[in-house]
Amino acid sequence: MRPEPGVALSLLGIGARADRIPDGAGPEGEAGGLRASRAMRAQGGEGDGDAGKETLGGAPTRGHAMSSPSLEVRAATAAEWDDAWAGCRHSTYFQSRGWAECWSEYTKGVVKPDPVSIRIGRGQRIIMPMSRQRRHAGLSSRRLLSPAGGYGGCLAGEPLSAEEARAVLCWMDRAKAPYWWRLSPFDPALAELQEHGRSDTTQAIDLGGGPKSACERASHGHASAVRKACRRGLAVRRAGSPEEWEAYYRIYEASLIRWGASETSRYGESLFEALRRRGSPDVELWLAVLDEETIVAGGLCLYGPRHVSYWHAAALSEFFELRPANLLVHELLLDACGRSLEWFDLNPSAGLEGVQTFKQRVGAVTLPSPVIVREGGRDAALGCVARLVKGSRQKHA
Repeated sequence: MRPEPGVALSLLGIGARADRIPDGAGPEGEAGGLRASRAMRAQGGEGDGDAGKETLGGAPTRGHAMSSPSLEVRAATAAEWDDAWAGCRHSTYFQSRGWAECWSEYTKGVVKPDPVSIRIGRGQRIIMPMSRQRRHAGLSSRRLLSPAGGYGGCLAGEPLSAEEARAVLCWMDRAKAPYWWRLSPFDPALAELQEHGRSDTTQAIDLGGGPKSACERASHGHASAVRKACRRGLAVRRAGSPEEWEAYYRIYEASLIRWGASETSRYGESLFEALRRRGSPDVELWLAVLDEETIVAGGLCLYGPRHVSYWHAAALSEFFELRPANLLVHELLLDACGRSLEWFDLNPSAGLEGVQTFKQRVGAVTLPSPVIVREGGRDAALGCVARLVKGSRQKHA
């Protein structure tokens, strides 16, 4: 069974709608981002305040009965964020400071990191790796648990209890600040919160059984495509020079033309430049090369402590018959097993059936990844005004 070449390389992981996000970080595809991190609000609201202790009382989230533990909330430092991310078993690159800072650079400060440190009762301190997105010409903002629709969640050394997870969600709701949160399926504690979000899924390959087990779950057609790619002279290696990153972006541009993507659904080259310039070992561009010379496809991988996201991929259409998409997935999966990672994540598919089918054929399983969206009344009103103004301008243009 051959994957459709037109979709096999559109594995633009990121999150639902990720392949429709413009030069911003908003998960719904709006040009947006997070406004500068003022000293984190003690109450988590729009106004400034000093760090302090908050008690969760009053109506529980969506009517769920729960106790009211005290929460000590303050701004998190960069060092705390880094340490919490590295020490959290379930963290992904989407929850890292590096990811947030790249989007801040890419959006020229429209998106800025705004992490929060929370201690629940006398328990452990957790880090919420949030960013703040400026909206409606700076008249409002909302929190993103990760830019660009990536997985969000709590970073902690020990797994959160169900009560702690509910307390965090309750605090988010009571803060009255709009937010967007894709629940990570790789953090068991967040399963408690899935009923609060709108349904969505992701697809990933479980590496727990080792490379042999992971490869055996793929279809016969995928294995055949990998053998064909090798016979025809394709090989996979890491990109090294800036020129190779640039060559990959040119392939992506060609793919955008082929997909018929609009100007507002592309990532600018400056985002890839920001990722490359960080020089992080957690960001790697891999290339499929023909006869050790011609770059025909590539994929960008984002690594967490036990997780890798195959976040972005593109290929030249004239080389589809060589099956570079299949070879890239196969080789990157083996590399992930060699690093003792637990998940090879192919990410949500934005409802694209062909992309979902390809992921199934390479051995991915479907995992729940609901999205919790909270909008404030003021924010909704401003959005309505902004749409009216935009419509009026277009009418008189």
